[in-house]
Amino acid sequence: MKLYISFDGKAEEQLDRFVSGDLLLSWKERSIYMYSLNQDFRFKDSLGSYIQANKTVIREKTLQLLNDVATIEVGTSSLVDYLAIDDYFSLFWPCPVGEKCNIEKSPWLDQLILLSTIYTIAHQECIKEVATLNASLHNRALINQLFHRDLVCTSHWQVNQKLPNSFLVSLCALSLKAGGVCLQLVVRPFAAIIWALRFYYSTLGLRNENSHQVTDRPTSRKEEKIVFIDYYCYLQRVDAETACPVYWGQLLHYLNRQAVSFELLHHYVPYVSPSVEACSASAQQLIESLPSCSRQLFFESILSPLVLLQALCAWSKSLLKLPQVAVALLRSSQPAAHLAFKSYIQWHAGTGCLKSLLYYYLYTNIFNRFYLDRGSVKVVFLQENLDLEYCLLAVLRKHNNIEALGYPHSIVRFWDLRFFHLPSECFSNHSICHARYLPDRILTNGSVNRQQLTSFYKYSLLFSNVEATRYEALGHPRTDEDKATDRFRQQLCSILLVSGPQPLATSELLKATITAVSILQRSYPKHQFDIGVKLHPQCRLILDPNQYPGLPMKIETKSISSIAQSYDLAVLDSNTSAVVDTLYSQLPSVNYLSGRLVDLSPSSSLASVESASDITTLASCIRRLYYRTNHSPKPEIFFFSQQYNNWLTLLSS
Repeated sequence: MKLYISFDGKAEEQLDRFVSGDLLLSWKERSIYMYSLNQDFRFKDSLGSYIQANKTVIREKTLQLLNDVATIEVGTSSLVDYLAIDDYFSLFWPCPVGEKCNIEKSPWLDQLILLSTIYTIAHQECIKEVATLNASLHNRALINQLFHRDLVCTSHWQVNQKLPNSFLVSLCALSLKAGGVCLQLVVRPFAAIIWALRFYYSTLGLRNENSHQVTDRPTSRKEEKIVFIDYYCYLQRVDAETACPVYWGQLLHYLNRQAVSFELLHHYVPYVSPSVEACSASAQQLIESLPSCSRQLFFESILSPLVLLQALCAWSKSLLKLPQVAVALLRSSQPAAHLAFKSYIQWHAGTGCLKSLLYYYLYTNIFNRFYLDRGSVKVVFLQENLDLEYCLLAVLRKHNNIEALGYPHSIVRFWDLRFFHLPSECFSNHSICHARYLPDRILTNGSVNRQQLTSFYKYSLLFSNVEATRYEALGHPRTDEDKATDRFRQQLCSILLVSGPQPLATSELLKATITAVSILQRSYPKHQFDIGVKLHPQCRLILDPNQYPGLPMKIETKSISSIAQSYDLAVLDSNTSAVVDTLYSQLPSVNYLSGRLVDLSPSSSLASVESASDITTLASCIRRLYYRTNHSPKPEIFFFSQQYNNWLTLLSS
């Protein structure tokens, strides 16, 4: 039995190659077909459905393929150890392969998931041979690397198609990659240096006396300290004069009322945080409203020329290793190494690597200055497993008196690869010495996160339940009456469209929803439809409702919970966590995948939200949700308590 993989959708021209029972996987159509006795193809399954049914096995294979890159030999050591800059920190973990951010940063991970799916199909269907049809040299190489130890791999071309000279093609491809590496080594470093200088001067306003408040109260030198680390963006109003990052809700003010001493360390996020002046002003108001906060500062407020020079020197030394790393990746037989090659080179030679080193020395400076030998310290940080967190964890590991507590503030998504690590990554072994650092304890804010993480991590990780702070407003009972009109009897359908952070995906979501509505209008001509658009705070797309004269549309600026009563259902981008708001607002929801292979929304961890991968399915979901007579009860996703008992127990233990 053979598995044929068609890359151009023209498998019908090579029917003489197939026998009954052979499988055809259409790379272009993302579908699986079986060749029947009638000498035709019968649809067997879509890749999306197959992935959903076998998601645990496919995710584990994807993680294994990524982990194999870490053990690639560079000289006499593994890639992880070769990229180490000291005994604690390796540059491999914040790089695109180690970070594994398939949400926004690394779209090539979708192709790796597709390769893992092909591998799973081949083993579950007892395939004896894998054949590629009209595949490019790059795709043929990926399939050969995927199966080189397990199955026979062959390549086929159309009968009348001239076969390329393999040697010349390989030589040209290698020359192009070598030229690309040389170009990146010239262009990217200059751009990175310019970024570093601009970042230094753009944050000068955080380094004056009034930009942060340091109030060292007369306490014991060995008193236990509690430190909260966050990103100073997405501020919410606590009262008329004070705002704080939305991630903590009312927790900080509750600890203040309970006279629990703590400290605040903020990241300034360019293009997302308010201006430097606005950050300084609001931070000043925040510290004045929290007498129990003994120290508040921005990490960038400690950025000195010496720290900048340290980072530039370490980065310059790492650039000397880049040619040897590039050669090792090109010579490797690991498909993930070839998929990530371009992304890695751009990261190492550019801003990404320099930024990681800048913050590594910045964290080192701050924790040596304020927390070295100062008694027991609990550090609670927002855990998203992004590049800078591995720099932070490496610094915290240097201090035996510090306990690192990771707090995933939203829902952990099943396909968010950042949160799932194999044991071979996290413990030193014969292959790697610089293992991936994890928090000493992970704080789970609800039953969904608890189940997701504990079911995956079978090895010794500590978990503690805490109240959900970011979504605590959703746990309060609604006091207002249902003001929704009887739109169903009036044959009105109001759809709330909720975007993600990417403008292109938002445009695709809008076009798909409008097309789905036009399909429904033809089937139900008496119905009237209107759309409200709720844009993600980071989405920079400019929408003009007047561009769509045939469909009433308006832009919503209020919170989803406050406008949910005006809508019948919600259509969401697959890359937004706003599905939590729609669920707690009891608004029927459907996720549109926008061409993505897997569902990256938090709803992938929930059974109560539908998904649509094409416009026809989206139209069917809208119709089904609109005519649904029973309303879903409020979900039980998070732990809520206005007394924060779990937080108090954790911080006082």
